[in-house]
Amino acid sequence: MMKTTINEEVVQAIILKVTSYKENDCILHVYTHEYGKIGVLARGIKKMTSKNARACQSLMMSELTIRLKKGLSSLVRATPLDYLRHVQENLESQIIANYMVEYYYRYLEENQPLQGEYQQLELSLKALNQGY
Repeated sequence: MMKTTINEEVVQAIILKVTSYKENDCILHVYTHEYGKIGVLARGIKKMTSKNARACQSLMMSELTIRLKKGLSSLVRATPLDYLRHVQENLESQIIANYMVEYYYRYLEENQPLQGEYQQLELSLKALNQGY
């Protein structure tokens, strides 16, 4: 975790779900080690010229620079860390990964980081990506 400016944080996140919002915006539901499950508003992510679009797809591990707020935080910059390409290519792995991500999205509380939950999800997705 690296601090940049006031209320801006750089965090590693797993993108659980992407929800459309307005014409060019999306709400990213992400799980981070430091803050647990949070909502991030990504403005202009659906535009063809968006630099953050590739790093903001579901089932991705990304490094996000966010402005923390109560409610929805705002996305400043997104950098992909792991695309989990083999999970996307294998249907069985994709079903299992979607099931795990849906559990985190539905049943974990907002802003409640749990010890080891992020690492467990990260290791599980990486194992699926390697073919286990």
